[in-house]
Amino acid sequence: MSHELTAVNRQRPGNNLNTAKGKGQARILMLAPVCLQEADPEAIVSAKLARALLRAGYDLYVLTAESDVRTYRYPPTLADGRDDLSRVCHSINMPARWTVQNALLHFRAARETGYLWKGVGWAGGATGTAVALQMHRRYSAVISRSSPSELVALVLAKHHGAKWIATWNDPYPWERYPVPYRDGPTAKLSASKERLLIEVAKYAAWHVFPCERLRDYMLSYMPEEIRNRSSIIPHLIAESPAPPPRHLETRTMNIVHAGALTPPRASEQFLKGLRLFVQREGVDPSTVRVHFIGLIPPNFQGMLRECSVASYCTFHGPVDYSAANKRISSADVALLIEADLDEGIFFPSKFVDYLQCGRPIFAVGPREGTVSDLIGQYGGGVVADCRSPQAIAEGLRVMYRSWCSGRLAQDYAVGRLRDCFTEDRAMATVAKILDAVMAGDRLTARRT
Repeated sequence: MSHELTAVNRQRPGNNLNTAKGKGQARILMLAPVCLQEADPEAIVSAKLARALLRAGYDLYVLTAESDVRTYRYPPTLADGRDDLSRVCHSINMPARWTVQNALLHFRAARETGYLWKGVGWAGGATGTAVALQMHRRYSAVISRSSPSELVALVLAKHHGAKWIATWNDPYPWERYPVPYRDGPTAKLSASKERLLIEVAKYAAWHVFPCERLRDYMLSYMPEEIRNRSSIIPHLIAESPAPPPRHLETRTMNIVHAGALTPPRASEQFLKGLRLFVQREGVDPSTVRVHFIGLIPPNFQGMLRECSVASYCTFHGPVDYSAANKRISSADVALLIEADLDEGIFFPSKFVDYLQCGRPIFAVGPREGTVSDLIGQYGGGVVADCRSPQAIAEGLRVMYRSWCSGRLAQDYAVGRLRDCFTEDRAMATVAKILDAVMAGDRLTARRT
């Protein structure tokens, strides 16, 4: 057994390759640099998927990371030893900031994967361990989650026969994020990134996206044939959701926003819409209160004063993910503020968190987009065009009057929408994907 594999087995008591064997089902290696520390959206959605795979009986092992380098959306919460996820995770320890060790890991990543850019150090630490695991276990599938895990998965698929299921929760590579984040789907890439996209298309057996609009966006610059070996698996509702809302007798409609408010999210447009709403309805701060959980941009307080709505807003600062969900669960309305895009190609993880907490959603975002599609089809909230303060004010008015009549939960019931994101649905899709990639393996074997 290799040194890397031995290191995995020694990582923590009981953390060995046989810890969480499934019920005779497929063996899966998940490459998730952020997962165990549930402190930002990518880690939260990866942890939910990993727990769902474990509950479905799969023989799962996860390579992840622990580091104090990252700026977290939430204060980090590390799964404890009683959590099944912690028992199947092996953390590749990343050095803090730009140490000599970190630089060496970047060069090791370049040597082992053929690619080098800032942030690939985890691949330098994980590739050797992943190769040793694949050679020892011969996993049925390797699932890559967030960058740079795709580089590790590429090595496993290209040189060790792994069936690679690539997950794209955001546009890839990052240079092709839509305007105004970056330069859009036609952005010029380095020769290295162009080569990487070609290799991804060639060696990934299957591609997973959280929504149709993101798939369509990425396939505008990747081979269209990928559509025939791709699936949609949205972010999941946790099996054990946040506590049910407390129904308090209150004369205040409480609206909660959790997460980032940084540009290009349309936070200023929301405040302008809030100003129009309170002026037109004549409501005072004792009647409507907007609660912001998390860090706020430096200029946000100034925008509040300019819009004359500071007295309607309360700030709670960063809290951990569990505490955030408790606050959301006790609110009347959950507020989602998306970026001002021509098309909403993203599927915000916060959208599912709000549904997990059972809250009607007031979504401020693109007129055309994933969130608008979902609420338009299944209900559960109101969508307002993020470019129109008038539309935002009207959306607030509609939800406010529903709240005043005591019909908010009935008018914007989230049950049908929530059912779209259950573990059972996702695991049914995972089973089909695994059947497809393994059938491809058997077909190749017959042809040879």
